[in-house]
Amino acid sequence: MSIEKPISTIRRAIQESAEENASKEFLNEPEQRHYKQAIDFYKLLRKSSPEFLEIVIPLTAKRKELKDEMGLELYKVFEDAWENLLRGPTGYESKMKEGMAQITETKKLSSDEYNQEKINLTQRILNEESASLRHDSIISSAFSGNEEILNKAIEFEISYLCDLLESYSKYQKLKIIE
Repeated sequence: MSIEKPISTIRRAIQESAEENASKEFLNEPEQRHYKQAIDFYKLLRKSSPEFLEIVIPLTAKRKELKDEMGLELYKVFEDAWENLLRGPTGYESKMKEGMAQITETKKLSSDEYNQEKINLTQRILNEESASLRHDSIISSAFSGNEEILNKAIEFEISYLCDLLESYSKYQKLKIIE
């Protein structure tokens, strides 16, 4: 394997992280400090958990590719709808709390079993919720004629979250991941 592929993947991940840091401050473009924050985070992760870093970098780079493919306008529409799906009053987070409470009440689980149940429940809830997202009037209108990219974005976000949960469960002893 050529060295260029890993380097370009790292660059895309840093770019995505810097853009994400800038967007949290309502800036359109990342500043030098955002790149430094991203690089410092990845350096810290490399020291504390190189295995987790090997998972995070490609996932973050893939998100950047998807974002570029969608274009900024469509991405923002999708991102708003996805965040609402996750954090809305009847969305993913509330269903996860309720579901995991039911699971732990009915089953005595080891740590590994608990983590696997959490990943499985995440997958089921996100699959259900994403079906309603596809029928959302704003999403339908914005992605009219671009249903393929919408499906790609939804599939990515579901696998992204499940992959991170799975990786986190393996490396949860790290406090910096929280």
